[in-house]
Amino acid sequence: MDIWRGTLTDRILEDTDSDKLYDRSLDGFQHDEGLNQQLRLAPMALGHWVEL
Repeated sequence: MDIWRGTLTDRILEDTDSDKLYDRSLDGFQHDEGLNQQLRLAPMALGHWVEL
């Protein structure tokens, strides 16, 4: 995607992140510890947040 298009989308649309909730290719990222470290995300698996 062109840089200007991403900037334009961010400025015109209020919140485009919610579209990612419905993207099945992103489903299961919370179990990919390597990806989480690369993106510098906190552990997202449920077991890291609550005692099971």
